[in-house]
Amino acid sequence: MKKISLVVLILLVGFACYAEGLNKDAQQLKNEAPDIYEVVKQRAIDEWNGDHTMILYIINEQCKAMYSCAELVNDHELIVKTQLVEWCEGDIFKYESAYFAPIDWTMVLYCSKEQIKAQAGY
Repeated sequence: MKKISLVVLILLVGFACYAEGLNKDAQQLKNEAPDIYEVVKQRAIDEWNGDHTMILYIINEQCKAMYSCAELVNDHELIVKTQLVEWCEGDIFKYESAYFAPIDWTMVLYCSKEQIKAQAGY
């Protein structure tokens, strides 16, 4: 019973962090590139129709991952671009920029990091 209570408490604390609003990455994207922010926001709304806590969480996580991918691409361009194609919902090449495509940025970041680690291992 204690383990279940602890897990529930951890989940509630985690979600409470996002109840405050957008994180710094999401707010920066909203201010500097509102059209790109809208793509991220709409994807979250489509995925979590009506669950505002999850919509906010996804927006925050996707924006954070997007900025991290932008940093990774400097040293690992081919790996990140490959993951962008892999994790785009649809044809990434029909968009003027990858930032306007419906991409799962958290998965691009995760898979890119895994590929970079694997590449360093041989």
